[in-house]
Amino acid sequence: MKTINTKNILLVFLVTITVFPLISVVALAAVPQSAQAERVSFVIGAGGTGGTVLDDWDPAIRTTGSFGAIETLVWANWKDRELYPLLAESWTIHNRTDEGANKGGIAAVSFNLRQGVEFMDGLKFNASVLKWNIDRMNDITGQNVAPNNRHNSRHWFAPASMASRFTPNWNLSWAASDPFNNGGKIPLINETIEVSEYVVNITLNKWVTSMYYFLEFPIIASKEYAAIATTPVR
Repeated sequence: MKTINTKNILLVFLVTITVFPLISVVALAAVPQSAQAERVSFVIGAGGTGGTVLDDWDPAIRTTGSFGAIETLVWANWKDRELYPLLAESWTIHNRTDEGANKGGIAAVSFNLRQGVEFMDGLKFNASVLKWNIDRMNDITGQNVAPNNRHNSRHWFAPASMASRFTPNWNLSWAASDPFNNGGKIPLINETIEVSEYVVNITLNKWVTSMYYFLEFPIIASKEYAAIATTPVR
């Protein structure tokens, strides 16, 4: 009569239930995943006091949240109150001449833009794209209709309120004729010049003493939104 060793049977059983599932798991993990056929949707949740739902994301009419998804020229570290490079690698500040009570003014800023940056539609970020974004921001925020004028006060100002500070070198009395038909307001930015593919020079109308204003320009693709250059995305 043949004797069966129950210890060996038990050992084989334990090895079977331990190794076979492991082999199955490894085999499943090795199966290649198919590429995503459809366009990826980027979903922003809710935030703010009481779970305020995020609304318009277009930089020109945003309510909340666009800074979490769209990059700007610079970013601010509010701990040390300094600005750091983002889409702009570096910049040079061209100061105004101090006159009377007007001191520390910035006349213009030259930005050296980051190279090798592309939008999801394949468009290359460069000086032309930045100029398009700035011109679009001024155009939309300068329109006297809601919600386009939601951030009018960020990008436009009334020189008449500063008339007492005008000097021979900084005089905006020409704005008294309301050349932009915007209630006597003119844009903070006077002109955006493409110096080269990755260098932009931005001159300012308003007397400002810091670069925090340039946090106001989250950049979108001029190719993707070319048809709505003067209309906000809703």
